[in-house]
Amino acid sequence: ILIATTGENSGARPPGMEKPEFIAARDDEALRAARMLGVPFDRIHFGHPYTNGLGRVPDGALDVPAAIDLLDAWLTELGPGTWVKTHSSFEVPGVRHSDHVNLGKAAAELLATGTIPENGLRFYVEPYQLSAFETAYPTVGLMVEFPNSHAEIVRRALREYAALDGVGSKFGFGYKSVRSAFDQVLHDPTNYAHLP
Repeated sequence: ILIATTGENSGARPPGMEKPEFIAARDDEALRAARMLGVPFDRIHFGHPYTNGLGRVPDGALDVPAAIDLLDAWLTELGPGTWVKTHSSFEVPGVRHSDHVNLGKAAAELLATGTIPENGLRFYVEPYQLSAFETAYPTVGLMVEFPNSHAEIVRRALREYAALDGVGSKFGFGYKSVRSAFDQVLHDPTNYAHLP
C-alpha cells in the first residue's frame, strides 16, 4: 500500500490543529485500516523522502511527473515483476480527484516503459463514482470483484476511518471528509476495475 499524498488540505482538519498533527492522525487511520486488512507494516509506504526531493506532496498537488517518480522509486525498491493496482487513469471532470487520476496516468506510463510488467496493472474505479464513470466511459469493460467472505474484514478496515476514542488519538477524519462515500462502500464493499 502506497500513500501518495499528505491529505493536509482536507476540510476535516479542525480549526487550531496544525497540519503536521493532522497528517499524522490521517496516516494513523490508514495504518489502522491496513492492519485490519492484515497488511504487514513493512508493506505500507508513505512515499519516499527522495521523490523529487519533496517526499509526499499535499493532496491536490500530485502531478503526473511526481506520481511517476513516486511509483518508480517504490517499484525499484520492491523489484521487477511487481504488480500495481491503482486508481483509473480516466478523468471524469468534477467527479474524480486529480491525484487519483494522475496516479493512474503515471502507472500507465510506467507500464508503457516496462517498469510495470505486462498484465501487471489494474485500474480501480471508486465505487461511489461508478455511475459517473460508466456514463463517461460506457465502452470500458469493468471487472467486478465481490468481497464475498472478506466483506466484514473490509468493513472493519473502513470503520477505522470513522473511529473516535474521545481522548484525541482517533479523530475519524476520513469519514468526516467523505461520509457519503464511506457509507456507500460500507453498505456494499464491491470493487470495480479495468485493464489498461
